[in-house]
Amino acid sequence: MSVIRAARSEDAAPLAALSIEVWLATYVKHGVRADYADYVLTSFTPAAMEALITTPASTVLVADCAEGIGGYLHLRHDSPAPAGHARVEIDKLYVQPRHQAAGLGRALLRVGLAGLAPGTLAWLMASSENDRALRFYRAHGFAHVGDTHFRLNENAYLNHVFQIEAGA
Repeated sequence: MSVIRAARSEDAAPLAALSIEVWLATYVKHGVRADYADYVLTSFTPAAMEALITTPASTVLVADCAEGIGGYLHLRHDSPAPAGHARVEIDKLYVQPRHQAAGLGRALLRVGLAGLAPGTLAWLMASSENDRALRFYRAHGFAHVGDTHFRLNENAYLNHVFQIEAGA
């Protein structure tokens, strides 16, 4: 059983480690290239996670499991979508692989969306190659509203933009 709660400053290091684990497990299929390593080691630091936790225009929820954090949701408020009309971004919904399909992602998403005013549009982008995430978001009522790209150095990776109305 997990408990969903607001992230605290002391969660920064576990969130950084969890982020690296999930990002690498999700996106690295044929070996860790230098640009992948540079990205995760500079993007997912304890200091970066602390900044997310303490930024007023940000909401971070964690799923506490038996022995630590098993997943988290990061909402970025006032972040216009590249497609559609939403302004609240679901920037991260990361769940450790061992906890996936156990309801943590669904619980984090439900609590995060419930914290928004009814009618608020929330958006996210998901890799066009991440079939599991695409199925998850569609199953939870998200609509595909456009496309964008995640850029990593000179590479651009197609991402689908999804949108949902809070309270719908």
